[in-house]
Amino acid sequence: MSRYESVPYIVVGMLVVQFVWRRNSSGAATHTTDARYNPVTVANRIETLGAELRKLERRITAQCYDDTRGYIDATAEQIQARATRLAPHIDEKRDQIAYWEAVRAAQVDSGKATGYTWTDTVPYAEIQQLVRPE
Repeated sequence: MSRYESVPYIVVGMLVVQFVWRRNSSGAATHTTDARYNPVTVANRIETLGAELRKLERRITAQCYDDTRGYIDATAEQIQARATRLAPHIDEKRDQIAYWEAVRAAQVDSGKATGYTWTDTVPYAEIQQLVRPE
């Protein structure tokens, strides 16, 4: 059975390609959405967004470099200017984290994901000395 059988015989050329593209794009969209909401991907995304948020917050109080004195602490005016400039980015990251944490909570509630990692199930002290028994 040909994959073009559902296309009328009058339709040829570019229209056939458009039909095949539309038919395959729904499968691609489903696959992409499933990958985006994969429990491991969501957990990694939350960690990454948290790291990006902490980076933005560190940039507010970061030291400044002066040619004569080296690194010096930022002044109150510099901190205020940075906080004002970075506020929209920080708010956006917080919104993204809140969204993905809600998605993660729904995954845990539905049983699609667990709320723990392997380090929560096995204490680190038990796995840190990996010696071969003799």
